[in-house]
Amino acid sequence: MENKKNEIKIKKLPYVSVENPATIKVFTSQNGIIEVESVKNKPFALNRFIRLNKYEYIDKETGEIQKYKKTETRNQSPNELRKTFKNLRRTINSNFTGADSEKHITLTFSTQSIDPKSVHTEFKRWWRTMKKLFPTLEYICILEPNSIQGNWHLHILVKSMNNESLDISQELLNKTWRHGFSKVTNIENVDNIRYVFLC
Repeated sequence: MENKKNEIKIKKLPYVSVENPATIKVFTSQNGIIEVESVKNKPFALNRFIRLNKYEYIDKETGEIQKYKKTETRNQSPNELRKTFKNLRRTINSNFTGADSEKHITLTFSTQSIDPKSVHTEFKRWWRTMKKLFPTLEYICILEPNSIQGNWHLHILVKSMNNESLDISQELLNKTWRHGFSKVTNIENVDNIRYVFLC
């Protein structure tokens, strides 16, 4: 089944049976993506540990209160990184459908020496300007270095929360972003927007 305006696609997947799952979660998004997640065995942490706050948990068997151990870099915890990308993908697919009220913006820095903290500061300064021009605008942003030169660039999905058509022109971006290259594109004919964003 295909609708040219919304590009709805239905794909038949192989039949999968999960016998006696401990938990099943179903995630649906505005653009028709349905994701089913099943866990065969109840996670060990659910049986023994109770989260108290973002810093501490209690071990039910010993009664001890423990502190969460924080990894120094994302490379030390690939599982946490996978969870982050999974949650980001679900957030994108639940909030962006390729409507006229949405845009994909890329902002780059022309210098290599700028540090991530300065990148954040400059982005926030740019964002304050955009909020003055478009008060109902909200965003999801990813910061990454260019694979060749190492210059930082930002991938930003923006959305007008009142669902009105969003008129962000290339001319406006050139005026508001003066640190390097900028580009604005429409999100069109995409049934899984994460592939546009997480490229």
